[in-house]
Amino acid sequence: MRNSFATIVAVLLLAQIPVRAVAQEDPPSPQAIEPAKLERLLYDHLRDANNRGADLYNLGDPLSSYRLFEGTLITVKAVLQHRADVQATITEAMTDVSRSTSVSQRAYRMHEAIVKVRDQLKPMDVVAPPKLIVPKPAMKDPPKPQTLPITPPEMLPIPHPERELLPTPRPVRF
Repeated sequence: MRNSFATIVAVLLLAQIPVRAVAQEDPPSPQAIEPAKLERLLYDHLRDANNRGADLYNLGDPLSSYRLFEGTLITVKAVLQHRADVQATITEAMTDVSRSTSVSQRAYRMHEAIVKVRDQLKPMDVVAPPKLIVPKPAMKDPPKPQTLPITPPEMLPIPHPERELLPTPRPVRF
């Protein structure tokens, strides 16, 4: 009885394999992305990579920041075959960075290169946010400055941490 139940389950499972294979379709072929949309995607990607790299740099890991920036720029350069000016900017930045001796200098120069590339890829619909102008309340009478008594410097106590730790000396009588 057990043997026949296992056989029935195995036959049912094997019967479903061809049905699932036929039901799966081939994935759709990738379509070409318009250059404007591609540049917008890369513009946003560079912002995200720049923020992540800045976080790594500020946490005290300039090497990871440098490598993140370097990988991002290499990828962007490979994708932007239609923008020779951006590729030239990236190549020039990579050459300049390779001359730096310090890793933190390299990371910072890569950051500057990403900012330049973002400026070149900036879409037309991206505008700088307007500056918020807050009007100052008008005052009827400005407050008069108060004069505080000035203590001469020779009379001010000088804080001395060693002196505070020592016990106060007792007067000695002879």
